[in-house]
Amino acid sequence: MLTFLRKIRKSFIDSGSSQKYLLYAIGEIALVVIGILIALQINNWNEQKKKVNKERNALSEILSDLEVNSSSLEDNLYHEQNNILQAIESLNVVLLSLENASGYHDSLSIHFRNVYNYPYVELKVSGYESLSSMGMDLVADQHVRSEIGKYYTYVVPIAGTALRELRDDFYKYMIGHMQEKFVAKSVNNKMTLLEPRNFSELKNDIQYRQSLIMYLDLFEYYKVETLKVLVETKQLQMKIEKMYN
Repeated sequence: MLTFLRKIRKSFIDSGSSQKYLLYAIGEIALVVIGILIALQINNWNEQKKKVNKERNALSEILSDLEVNSSSLEDNLYHEQNNILQAIESLNVVLLSLENASGYHDSLSIHFRNVYNYPYVELKVSGYESLSSMGMDLVADQHVRSEIGKYYTYVVPIAGTALRELRDDFYKYMIGHMQEKFVAKSVNNKMTLLEPRNFSELKNDIQYRQSLIMYLDLFEYYKVETLKVLVETKQLQMKIEKMYN
């Protein structure tokens, strides 16, 4: 192509036609400019494609976070052997047994055990950390970008705050009662039952009962906040998945 253009240019020069040569020069410049513009456009397309791929990969990691978190929160609420709803049920059973006139029954031992085993969840944030290191602007959709930021900087800490309050109360108060007032029964080195050393004394221990009531309040708070986080997790998951459809 370049050889062909050189031959044309030489023929114009040899013919002495300055007008034809000027037209040729303008045409050659135009071809060069068009070539540069095409090259720039191709480069822009390639860069845009790379950015879209990076965004898709980053959002895929976020979705992985959300799927793990959703499963962990549901297990924590409903499915684990010692879940939030089970602990709340056992706390209510124990409090009722301490308030009524009936004596101790062996079936209470599992409820006393459930009282002293608070559920724990650690939410996954590695996808968000990866996105933050690349820059949040990588997510083109401003609304989704804002929702991702809100989820990780506001929603996720909610569960952490509720869990810390529950854990602090457990280690400051509840574990002391467990060691002092109960005998542990284990199977395969795993504590499965707790039996009161003296159930009659336990019924008359106002301080212990107050500790259970406050602990129940914390569990109810933990349940509400965990449900909030679960709802927010599923909503963000659906918004990101919608981007791919």
